[in-house]
Amino acid sequence: MKSKKKKKINLIVKSISQGINFVAIVVLFVLLYLIKKSNMMPTKYMTLIILATVIPLALYTLMCYIKNPKKGILIVMDLIAIPAIFVEFYGITKINETINWLKGNFTLGYNTDSYYVIVNKNSSYDKIEDIKGKTVYYYDDFVDYDKLNNALNENVKAELKKAESNDELITTIKADKKYIVLMHASFYDSLTENDPDFKDKTKIISSDVMIKEKIKKKEKELPDVLKEPFVMYLSGIDTRNGDMPARGLSDVNMVIVVNPLTHKVLMVNIPRDYYVQLHGTTGLKDKLTHAGVNGGVDLSIATIQDILGVEIDYYLRVNFNAVVNLVDAIGGLTINSDVNYSFTCWTDSGCVIHPGDNNVGGRCALAFARERHAYETGDRHRGENQQQVISLIMDKVGSSKELLNNYSNILKALDGTFETTFSDDKVSDLIRHQLDKMPHWEVITSNLDGSGAMEYTYSYPNQKLSVMIPDQSTIETAKQKINEILNEK
Repeated sequence: MKSKKKKKINLIVKSISQGINFVAIVVLFVLLYLIKKSNMMPTKYMTLIILATVIPLALYTLMCYIKNPKKGILIVMDLIAIPAIFVEFYGITKINETINWLKGNFTLGYNTDSYYVIVNKNSSYDKIEDIKGKTVYYYDDFVDYDKLNNALNENVKAELKKAESNDELITTIKADKKYIVLMHASFYDSLTENDPDFKDKTKIISSDVMIKEKIKKKEKELPDVLKEPFVMYLSGIDTRNGDMPARGLSDVNMVIVVNPLTHKVLMVNIPRDYYVQLHGTTGLKDKLTHAGVNGGVDLSIATIQDILGVEIDYYLRVNFNAVVNLVDAIGGLTINSDVNYSFTCWTDSGCVIHPGDNNVGGRCALAFARERHAYETGDRHRGENQQQVISLIMDKVGSSKELLNNYSNILKALDGTFETTFSDDKVSDLIRHQLDKMPHWEVITSNLDGSGAMEYTYSYPNQKLSVMIPDQSTIETAKQKINEILNEK
């Protein structure tokens, strides 16, 4: 009897062990598959993981299926296998989370151009249905008429007509109660910033006219980010509402040159008010920030290429939420104010910056990066602040401790806050390289400079705006530094 009971117990233990073993095999297979799929794990670490997991699991499997295994050994192996399964399952969730995040954020989607239907403040038109059959005027050199006309007519049947100039639109709508204007949302934001009177004398009756187009990939072969230097354009979009408009004021304009062979990064800041010839235009020059309003990121890139004489391989557009969320996710930053007085940030009165080091969260890190009124050098100093914030974020996010402690928070913080032509494969390559070599990246900065002036612009030909006349010597210095980084081996 005892012998039969003992055999029964051994059989039960063996069956339980085989069940646990089966789960362990499946979980480990899935884990290794996802690690391989992510393409982020260096070969040496992948080999260690396989040796540390496959060999013990093989021994465990062998013990589970031999004829008369020792019950005590099986129980010990079970007790080791169960927590190992939970650890591996946790790894599966994190790797899967990463893969999905990369696919969701580094796959080019669609650009949406939003337009407002605007009328005089005292107009009898209150909703878009009221303008059915009327003539609607627009002025936009960077949009296809047919696409805009189709977008308008999806909302209301009306006649679309191009005005002689933006000035005609602006002047007429302020005085004419029956005049109707279709204006790009980003141009409206820019206009109300420069002409507050326009907002007071008009009203928006619809914001539902939209052109949605798939973002096109560059046809040319792009650099191998592990073997060749590359150039990226970083554009900070002046929006806080969480969206990523196709066009918008580019508050941050930075060219980032990366050399993976020497582990050097050059950040070239270009002031938003730089007075330059927008690519493809003639006549009046304009503020660089208005390139993003008129022609989106493509026009900004083409214009910057004209300025610096360098081809830009990739771009990264971020909205302000990206800075706020990311800085909060990594526990804040210690920024350094290099002036000997305290000031309240003009974009956020709740943020006061004192001389020396300041521990700030995302909200005040953003306000510091946008500050220009507190400084004699204005936009120049703002560029330096932006470079400081970016460098601090890079240092903190790049530390293994910060990544491990706040991994999920960092992914959630950045989710949906940016748009880029940098593919998930290239991001995986860089992560794998960082994990494999753990290099220290040397960050070098360069700032384009100039002198303040009041000038007419391409966007506002009848109104003088504050601009920065470029200092050509700083442009030549930046060009030299770019070539040095690109050509170093």
